[in-house]
Amino acid sequence: MRTCKLERLDRYKQDGQSFVVRLRDNVHFEKPYALRRQAAEDSQIVRDFTCQLGTPQCRSKQRHRVVIFRDFEG
Repeated sequence: MRTCKLERLDRYKQDGQSFVVRLRDNVHFEKPYALRRQAAEDSQIVRDFTCQLGTPQCRSKQRHRVVIFRDFEG
């Protein structure tokens, strides 16, 4: 049986391991829930939410925090 690559992220979270990954443009965000945060005018953050990652065939069981931000190139 082939394992889903997102299971590795779930294991990191279960183990209390902090991590940062760059997500591809085609990643599906399942049940996103916006986090309340104070908006700053000069902030580079576009969106900040938690969700499950992936498709029904390969989806994380844990919710992960996703922060979308504007980089230096816009």
